[in-house]
Amino acid sequence: MSSQVSLIVVTDETPGIPKTISKASTELPNKFFVDYSNILKNESGHTFAREPFGAYLYDSYEDFQQKKSGKNVDTTLAVHQNGMNTTEKKMCLCFILNNQSG
Repeated sequence: MSSQVSLIVVTDETPGIPKTISKASTELPNKFFVDYSNILKNESGHTFAREPFGAYLYDSYEDFQQKKSGKNVDTTLAVHQNGMNTTEKKMCLCFILNNQSG
């Protein structure tokens, strides 16, 4: 039996629209992006032009807002294998849609 993990989800395109999403700890991280996308589409009609090419995990949404260092997420591994778990402050998962390199 897998446990549930609750995370605050944002993207680099929507940093000010955090949503708390819960998934099974055995799910892949991109399942959080799918739910996040659906919530934004239903609430405001917002859609994303592309799929994320990466993600970073922060200890909290506050750490994300303060631009503290995040941990690179391996999107091919399950949520629990990436160290994601439900904490009191809730970890923040930020999906990267814009490639800033180069």
